[in-house]
Amino acid sequence: MNQVIKVLLIGFSFLSVLDTADMAAQSSNIYAFNIMNSGDNITLSNARILTAFNANGNNIDPTFINESTLLISSDYFDDSQQDIVKMDMSTKKLTRLTQTPQSELQPAVVSDGKFTVLLKENDSRAVLHSYPLNLSDGGSTLISNMPSITNYKWTKKEQSLYTLEGQGRLLELEGNNYNKNVLLDNVKGNLLIDKYKHLVFAHSLSSNSTLLKKYDTIKKEYKTYAKTINSTTVLTYLDNHKILAASGSKLYLYNLVTTSLWEQVADLTEYGIDNISELVIEKNTLIVVAK
Repeated sequence: MNQVIKVLLIGFSFLSVLDTADMAAQSSNIYAFNIMNSGDNITLSNARILTAFNANGNNIDPTFINESTLLISSDYFDDSQQDIVKMDMSTKKLTRLTQTPQSELQPAVVSDGKFTVLLKENDSRAVLHSYPLNLSDGGSTLISNMPSITNYKWTKKEQSLYTLEGQGRLLELEGNNYNKNVLLDNVKGNLLIDKYKHLVFAHSLSSNSTLLKKYDTIKKEYKTYAKTINSTTVLTYLDNHKILAASGSKLYLYNLVTTSLWEQVADLTEYGIDNISELVIEKNTLIVVAK
């Protein structure tokens, strides 16, 4: 299957922003593209940088509240730590949602007007905390003493939680007490939920062999699709049951239905993007995080 891509830059250029910024080694910026996915064709347009206000800082972990509003983890308000910031992509308005002594990472929007975060207490301990989006109170701790969680994903209306510990131990936490069930080791990158409510992820067997896998949350079974391109673990899920992956500056597409080969569909080098670390898609918007 041949995939075709057209990458257009409409009305905005962020190359000058990056050229003039003396980027710190740990800096990360967030970019947005309009994305149209029709059949075998993908079109990217309207490229823009969202974090020019903090171009030398660390801006990571984007998640959508709605089509025009993001939550991100950023050191913009305090360069010594990460806080959760709400960003209106249309007006560029920023709202600082958290201000604690600890860094807060991995915001996830859940039901009832709430969002959860990993509150990092030290390198080996984190807390999963819930806040109201309207900041009506200080929220509450859901799970304390979580060991070095690197990623998590809610499913089943927040009754099940999947987490990645330390070096990649995948856990399933269920019930009111979040009882733990160890699923798999050496899982890397972001955890994805497909349209069938199953878990999709990258399983790293070695430095040069990483598999794209599914965990059927109903049957409790695994399925292996293929090796990821260039052993990447940077993945996101498209509603038409395809996976978009990033390796360096390039984007690749994989069809989960036809189990086709990975097809290169874009190279973002021309936009000053050469080290993609995260991908997020919401309807017609693609969010790219690059170091």
